[in-house]
Amino acid sequence: MEPFKIKQLFIFAMLITSCFSVVRAQEIYDNFLEEGKTWTYHFEYYFKGLNYDYNYTIQGDTTINGTACKKIYSHNKNHDGLTKYECSLYQKEKMIFMIDNQKSTPTILCNFGLKKGDSMPYGNYSLKVYSVDTLNIENQKIRCLFIYYNDGESSDNLREGGFWIEGIGNSRDLLFYDPCDYPGYTWNFKNCKLSNGSTFTVADLEALKNKITSIRTIKNDPTKKVAETVNLQGMPVNNNFKGIVIKNGEKILQK
Repeated sequence: MEPFKIKQLFIFAMLITSCFSVVRAQEIYDNFLEEGKTWTYHFEYYFKGLNYDYNYTIQGDTTINGTACKKIYSHNKNHDGLTKYECSLYQKEKMIFMIDNQKSTPTILCNFGLKKGDSMPYGNYSLKVYSVDTLNIENQKIRCLFIYYNDGESSDNLREGGFWIEGIGNSRDLLFYDPCDYPGYTWNFKNCKLSNGSTFTVADLEALKNKITSIRTIKNDPTKKVAETVNLQGMPVNNNFKGIVIKNGEKILQK
């Protein structure tokens, strides 16, 4: 083959490889059950002074009721320094299920197929998806569902909300269905080490959560709804201004 044609084929192959890499980098990270993946969480119980980290790790395969699963082990979960088998997980489409040898019915942990505005039952309440956002972590896109208690539209409910993170799980604890925070004692996500070498950390969520809660806080805080008084040129004025002003969308004579 002529050297020029060989060079052309080489360049073409490099372009194809480059395009494939770009497409892969733009995909949503949804490889949840990967051997060796490790999560770190932090537990605090203020009234008893408890404050420590613990881990979960995917280690090994098993079959329960005919379903192929990955086994989950915890380390120091009960502040005892021990490693023990917790349960097994499996993934079906966009849903993550928890199951163990003692239970015949699996429990759903996360449903990444939910859309903004969707609700789901949780005990006497329901959980609602407030937003679906995408974070770019080390050229890897990761979808985050922000969820809060749907027992009202208050700012407090939103501030106590949490995330389901695609490929990562719950921002509160891997094995909790409910991602929302509780007062007095907390389980908080710290990081998750992914198979592609990157680490997803709580810092990646903080700015997003602050943005979401600040929007809702302003929206629901009645003190932010004080009407602005402007003159006919649209400039803000105070009560000392004499003349025609616009307040609450109406023209009035201020004396």
